[in-house]
Amino acid sequence: NRLICSISATFLLYHSEIRLSRGFLKVFSIFLTFFRIYDIIIKKGIEFMKNSYVDIWNDLHKNFAQNNKPKYDEWLEEFESIIANVETEIIDLGCGVTGNNTLFLLEKGKKVVSCDFAEEALNVVKTIKGSKTLKFDMLDEFPFEDNSTDLVIADLSLHYFKEKDTNRIISEIKRILKPNGYLFFRLNSTNSTEYKKIIENGEKEIESNLFFSKNMEKRFFDEKDINKFF
Repeated sequence: NRLICSISATFLLYHSEIRLSRGFLKVFSIFLTFFRIYDIIIKKGIEFMKNSYVDIWNDLHKNFAQNNKPKYDEWLEEFESIIANVETEIIDLGCGVTGNNTLFLLEKGKKVVSCDFAEEALNVVKTIKGSKTLKFDMLDEFPFEDNSTDLVIADLSLHYFKEKDTNRIISEIKRILKPNGYLFFRLNSTNSTEYKKIIENGEKEIESNLFFSKNMEKRFFDEKDINKFF
């Protein structure tokens, strides 16, 4: 009787474990299916946001290009002695529709890769004689080899990102720069009139000095931010 009871108890315990295992597998399967669906939704949402963001910039560039031609300002002239010694292709990140840096550098006899994620901007830059364009999103891995350039220019193109993305972009810039390479950049400042208006209007602050303004995220840098990011 002891043996029978023992066998019965073992069978009942084993049978309960099987039912428990099956129940666990069912719950796990449901959870896994939910997780996959959630992952797809998140990825599609990010893709939609990216596409919407690109559309905003394409519209801005298209409207600007209707009444403007590529031209440059003088801000790079301060660095002419450094630029003169650059032998590699210069990476112009977020070249924009003005093509100002590309035009300046080409007129100095330099090789430039003009990069942007907005097709409308690149279409305008392509009208500059000798230009070379590359379409990619700075949120993705940069399509350049390690230590491949002496100079990266980021003219008003680094202040549209959250902190983690800004850090990753700067890491990518460091990766592609040669030892002793240079990064020339201009940024939105907390001393600007635009920043003061944003504060006065009480626009949404996403992170410290990062606001949602005019359908896009825009960061404003102070001295503390410069030291933190660069």
